[in-house]
Amino acid sequence: MGTEPAIPGHMRRITSLGQLLVAWGAGSAEDYDGLVEMAQRPDSLAWEIAGGLGAYLLTGVVVGHSAEAAIRIHKNRQAHELLTADGTAKHKTAIAYWFDLLQLQRLEARVNTNNHGNIEFCKNLGFETEGVLRKYGMTAAGVNDVWVGSIVRE
Repeated sequence: MGTEPAIPGHMRRITSLGQLLVAWGAGSAEDYDGLVEMAQRPDSLAWEIAGGLGAYLLTGVVVGHSAEAAIRIHKNRQAHELLTADGTAKHKTAIAYWFDLLQLQRLEARVNTNNHGNIEFCKNLGFETEGVLRKYGMTAAGVNDVWVGSIVRE
């Protein structure tokens, strides 16, 4: 892959499960169990965006091809704070960094269709709607539909 790009100053690589659990703020046993399972996969990378702007867990990473982004926005942050020009720019810089670091062709996000704020946030970051996976996701509330968006390298 050549020389690794410099990590932007507002990002921190999470290198332990403990750091991830703190950054992610897993609220329930279900959150915790699912997060631990994803984080322990050998194809996962975790990052935190400084200033309490959130955490990312990239899963299914295939260097030179694709990854899926699990995005966690801290519960104490309001959506309007994240959608400021500065907040959006920090997240977009993180995404550009991952495209360079991993030589990605595609980054995908999947969001419960009831989570309108996170779908809007993903769209503001440049994710384009690909469709809806019907009856795909499972939560404590039951089965739900999942919005799928992606950013692809042009």
